[in-house]
Amino acid sequence: MGLDVRGWIEVYDDFFEEWIGTVEVTSKLMNADQNKFLMDYVFGHRTAPPPQSVIPPRGMPEDASKRAMTSYEELRGGGNTWALWSELKDLPWEDRTVEGRTYKRIPLGGVYEVVLTGGWKLIFELMETLAKYHSDNTVRIVVWFG
Repeated sequence: MGLDVRGWIEVYDDFFEEWIGTVEVTSKLMNADQNKFLMDYVFGHRTAPPPQSVIPPRGMPEDASKRAMTSYEELRGGGNTWALWSELKDLPWEDRTVEGRTYKRIPLGGVYEVVLTGGWKLIFELMETLAKYHSDNTVRIVVWFG
C-alpha cells in the first residue's frame, strides 16, 4: 500500500475571521509515492534523508477550516501538520536541466535530492497564486498522513 496523504490548501478570510478550505489535497494529487523525499524534506513524515524537516511537527491547527476538520475526522488521520506559504516560498530550489527538460530541485548531498514535480509543483503554484491575491501569511497547507 502506498503513502496516504490528505489535507487542504486554506486561505484566511479577514471578513469572516476564519480559514476557508480552498483545494483538497490527496496522495494522488501530490504523487506522494513517487516523491517521498519531498514529503520528508517538507513535513518529516518518512525516515529517508534528510534527517530534519523544514516544517516541524505541529499537529492539526486549532483554527483549521471546517472542510479540513470534517475530512480529518472522517479519515482519522494522524501525523498532521501545516505550513504557511511564507514558509514554503523561499525553499532553496535550483533549476536543473536534464535532456532538455528543466525542473526544480534541492540537492541534499550525495545521490539524494528533493524534486518539485507533478502534483507538488501544482500545489506550490496554487499556493503562490492564492498568496498573490491574499498574502503569504494567509495561505497555508494542512496535511495529515494515513
